[in-house]
Amino acid sequence: MKIRFADSRPSGDYALVLPVAGKDRASLESLGPNQKSIAAALDRQGFEGDASSASEHFVDENGTVRRVLVIGTGNGGNPEQAAEKLGGTAVARLQTSGEKKGVIDVSSLGYSADTAARVALAAALRSWRYDRYRTKLKDNQKATLEEIIVVGPKGAEARYTSRWAPVAEGVSLTRELVPSRRTSSIRKASSSASRNRSRGQGSKSRSSTGSRWKSSEWARCSESLRARLAKLDC
Repeated sequence: MKIRFADSRPSGDYALVLPVAGKDRASLESLGPNQKSIAAALDRQGFEGDASSASEHFVDENGTVRRVLVIGTGNGGNPEQAAEKLGGTAVARLQTSGEKKGVIDVSSLGYSADTAARVALAAALRSWRYDRYRTKLKDNQKATLEEIIVVGPKGAEARYTSRWAPVAEGVSLTRELVPSRRTSSIRKASSSASRNRSRGQGSKSRSSTGSRWKSSEWARCSESLRARLAKLDC
């Protein structure tokens, strides 16, 4: 997942994510003539802007259809937590939607650079998938989202790069190491067990193979992980 930051919304095709803090719908004013219809739809749905609640709409924008995802951030509470829920919910709703680019506009919320960067952190973490062995996914189950752009205050990109991008990278590394190492070990153990079973040594070989993996594979895995985590500026 590519994460970018901008001072204003880009042009072109993308899904627009607008946060709504409780019943404060100031962010909808940027929709221009579409504001009234979406506000009416939210009223019909009983949408109150609770944290992580979402409402999806499609509007005509200069002759093209744009997906608009309204996500609640709650009223009051911890803004950092609300920001992370916003980023995570946005990606969860868009990841397999067919959209390739999502724009999360937090400019109406008055977020600090760090809080806006946390939106991107949550988006990066929620976008992680391990589909290497999921070979029978239908087209509508495959991830299509490739990029998230956070529109917000200046300094958000620098804060994300220095503080939160390394965290996202470290978490991603850990998530990838566990299934890839374990799957590789299982394949090697199965192959070895099959060969030894034909020689009448099945149970012994499985036990010894598992022991070798714990002492050698996990040691290399831990060394790699410690080296990468040591570089994090947390």
